[in-house]
Amino acid sequence: MILLTPFIFVIRFFFTLFLEWTGNPGVSVLLLSLTVGILLRPLYRLIDRLRAMNEIRKQKFVSVESEIKETYAGYTQSLYLKALYRQNNYNSLYNHLPLLGTLLQIPFFFAAYTYLLPLDVFKGVGFLGVSDLSKPDQLIPFAGISINFLPIFMTILNFCAIRLLGKKSGEAKSLGFMALIFLVLLYSMPSALLFYWTMNNVIAVLTAVSWRELQKRDFSVIRSLYRIQRSISTLW
Repeated sequence: MILLTPFIFVIRFFFTLFLEWTGNPGVSVLLLSLTVGILLRPLYRLIDRLRAMNEIRKQKFVSVESEIKETYAGYTQSLYLKALYRQNNYNSLYNHLPLLGTLLQIPFFFAAYTYLLPLDVFKGVGFLGVSDLSKPDQLIPFAGISINFLPIFMTILNFCAIRLLGKKSGEAKSLGFMALIFLVLLYSMPSALLFYWTMNNVIAVLTAVSWRELQKRDFSVIRSLYRIQRSISTLW
């Protein structure tokens, strides 16, 4: 709980601010999620840039890497690959940076869970078709039962973001697995919390679309800077 204290402070500050401004708990939750996304955006951009630069470095030795993997196996292969990566200043851990982008949201989510869940302000309040923000949405009647729509919708958005970002198979599996975990964990949660995390996934999709548009330009700039850096280093 102590570790969550600064995150709870951020959640409480902005939710209270938006609630006083709008008077609507549902709108306040969406604005809260949007604000957290904006606050974390510079870190997302940094993660994407680091990963892009790492991939550009890899392009220099990808043929050598393939040859090592075809020629050697086991411990010998591992030694040669480590030497190759070290020689080219390549860090294979950067391939897992997209997971860090998701993990950055986790403390804010638990802070929102801790702070928002006990609030009475959501009880009996309807929003965007949901009759009570303090309960699961139950928006889809089916065979005598009610299916919660928001958890399913947020999971679809999550997979859309993974698809748009064109993640490699390993990354896509990891991110997809996390999306399914959140589906299970949040399925029966109050709608207010689901609106928070669904808005988070809307931001993820918009970020993915934005990243696809900027990717070629950023890669071009990074390649140019990297070539300049290499040219300068060869002069010395």
